[in-house]
Amino acid sequence: MNKIILAATLAISSVIAIPAASYAETVTIRTDDGMHRPHRGPHARMAPRKHCMSKKVVTYRHGEKVTRVTRVCR
Repeated sequence: MNKIILAATLAISSVIAIPAASYAETVTIRTDDGMHRPHRGPHARMAPRKHCMSKKVVTYRHGEKVTRVTRVCR
């Protein structure tokens, strides 16, 4: 008798729960800051990469050694 009441209660609650799930709203979770980012699909063109390196340039000014690093791109 106890099992029959438990089974009937479970059946009634599942019948009520199924339509409630179909009326649920869609939830959207955003993990970015909301800024628009450009589309990078398979057909998006990217600028050609420059082949750059750092070059140390040593010069002398008024008898003192001056070193600076410049960027050289090819």
